[in-house]
Amino acid sequence: MTIQAVLFDFDGTLANTLPLCIYSLQEVFLKFDQRELAVKEAKEWLGNSEKKIIEEHLISNQKLEAIEYYYKVYKNNHSRLVDNNKEITERLALGKTTAHHHLKILKTAKLVDTETSKYKLKQQALHWMNEEMGIYLSQ
Repeated sequence: MTIQAVLFDFDGTLANTLPLCIYSLQEVFLKFDQRELAVKEAKEWLGNSEKKIIEEHLISNQKLEAIEYYYKVYKNNHSRLVDNNKEITERLALGKTTAHHHLKILKTAKLVDTETSKYKLKQQALHWMNEEMGIYLSQ
């Protein structure tokens, strides 16, 4: 059996993204609730997905916009607030934001999910993915 792909959690596992996550949450709460979010409070919430944190703790009714804004702030500040792991990005031949972007795409496609801030392959996706790929490749 030849390994053709490896999925792993880059952000939060191989890269320390905690400062970026906290900063992004702080920006969301400042913009949508007009309040400063303390680092301690943000740390207590982390472990849940960013979406869940915003849905449960944001007072504003603009939750969808706030979630979108979180990811915008996160993406725009990733290279500034996350140290580059040169060895890993060189071995992967990918920039860290590219690896993060691909994981987000897999999550959007419902192939992976986050569990305690770590990406995890959805087992049920394996059952239908083979069939879907076969259909796509035969077109």
